[in-house]
Amino acid sequence: MRSSYSDEDVILLLKDITGMVQPQPTEEREKLIQAGKHYSEMLPVEYVPTEKYMQVYREALKNYAKPVALAVGRLADKIIEKKGQDIVLVSLARAGIPIGILVKRYIAKKYQVNVPHYSISIIRGRGIDDNAMKYLLSRYEPGQLLFVDGWIGKGAILNELKKFSFYDGSFSFFGRILHLFLLSFMIRSVFCRRVENRA
Repeated sequence: MRSSYSDEDVILLLKDITGMVQPQPTEEREKLIQAGKHYSEMLPVEYVPTEKYMQVYREALKNYAKPVALAVGRLADKIIEKKGQDIVLVSLARAGIPIGILVKRYIAKKYQVNVPHYSISIIRGRGIDDNAMKYLLSRYEPGQLLFVDGWIGKGAILNELKKFSFYDGSFSFFGRILHLFLLSFMIRSVFCRRVENRA
């Protein structure tokens, strides 16, 4: 899979479909979704960011780099505290990938442990990538897997994760495998604490 991410940061358990699916503009995709086509069957056109876009990005980076760094640190510490060091990070593409990378780097820096980090696909209404899960479960114990995402939204992706019981037909397996860590909760906690301190 071609990617701008380093293999040292993350292994993408994704299929490269370059040239197999034609990217489409937002308006065209929205019409097709209205007509019943699933969003996962289409790709958006990836535009080169404008200078105005990059200015907004740089401003956001300047304003939020520290809160995000604090949140990543809290998240990583909580993972080590609750699960120990024999863990495998599994980020949910795409939003979970940068979070997983930051958590992996923090753990390496603070705890001198190089934890494996993979990214897999999970799609609302279609489920998790079965081949990717079989690959992971052939190499690691279920309890080692920690799913990482950037936010939970309305819970659609979490509901897809809850369908893991089909792997061995028992809900107890889901209980052992599902450890979903979300950066958004950590960031909210950091911001709330900052506001309280100013009051």
